[in-house]
Amino acid sequence: MLRRMFAWLFHARGDADKWRRLLSRLSTQQADLVVVHRVYQLARTGTKAIIRFEPSGKHQDSWFESRRVVRGEYLVITGHDGVGHHHKTLCRYVERGQLLARASKRDRRAYMRENSVS
Repeated sequence: MLRRMFAWLFHARGDADKWRRLLSRLSTQQADLVVVHRVYQLARTGTKAIIRFEPSGKHQDSWFESRRVVRGEYLVITGHDGVGHHHKTLCRYVERGQLLARASKRDRRAYMRENSVS
């Protein structure tokens, strides 16, 4: 009962294991770590967003088929680059099964707290 009353506190702290799983997927796959910089279209069939590649900082349009992504979320993705249909700019297409892992800023901070050297 107490845990339920303070569930917001546990959730707010983040989940370090989620970040560990993200790092594990990144190290075992030919994949990229990206951060969702801005979501600019939610459609029935997917999400358009601007992503930032880590650690290069390069920004690029992206299309996540059949997925919703959130601003600030860290993602491990594969996919392919192509030219966008409407704006004719470079776009990373992430199809079903190519979004390999996801974690929030809170999850990353929780991992950093656990692994900080005192």
